[in-house]
Amino acid sequence: ACAIREGLADVALAGGAEAPLEELIFMNFCTLDCLARNTEPPEAACAPFDARRRGTVLGEGAGFVVLEELEHARARSARVLGELLGSGVVGGSDSLYRTSDVDGIAERLSRAMARAMEVSGTREIDVIFANGDGTRARDQAETAAVRSLFGDAARKIPLTAPKAMQGHLFSAAGPVELITCLLSLERGIIPPTLNYQEPDPLCDLDYVPNQPRRAPAMRVAMVNGIGLFGESATLVARRGEV
Repeated sequence: ACAIREGLADVALAGGAEAPLEELIFMNFCTLDCLARNTEPPEAACAPFDARRRGTVLGEGAGFVVLEELEHARARSARVLGELLGSGVVGGSDSLYRTSDVDGIAERLSRAMARAMEVSGTREIDVIFANGDGTRARDQAETAAVRSLFGDAARKIPLTAPKAMQGHLFSAAGPVELITCLLSLERGIIPPTLNYQEPDPLCDLDYVPNQPRRAPAMRVAMVNGIGLFGESATLVARRGEV
């Protein structure tokens, strides 16, 4: 996106793919103690922001988007799903690997979110596509980061956690959730955070529980991602209107 904005390219393909469902990967993630365990039924294993959440669930998938300069897209009559307004990236730390340092993770995500909003030039966010991976520390840290950035307005911004439906796609999580975000904006419907049953006092925002929500007026969305070392990335996107 930066290369296109600076006139160095007209088109770029961006995305990722992940296929982690094999024994060695499961063993590695079990040593990190971040996977949900002993949960029945299996489809309820990932419960982001719920007080009963026990961890994340591995998923497989792939997603790619075409990033393109607007006039270049118009010239070929492309269907424009949305516009990337800004991004923010903050590196992680070895001290946050295998840790429950909520404050450290929240601080990094808050900086990424603030940077993305600064670059985008907007303070109006209609929906947040949360990292929401179902781990206790990261869900609490994300809630704290949103509250820190938006203050009293945080309770008025709906958050949704796609990982409750598709699992954690790791390298593919960002692009797939961006695609989900763009389609959500286009159709005016926020997908739900599934398996949300018991509120957590430390996660006290609007997580769009269990049922999709119509929101035809929403225009601008935020997409968050948090890595194993607390590294954080945020995108701000606007609904396509061209």
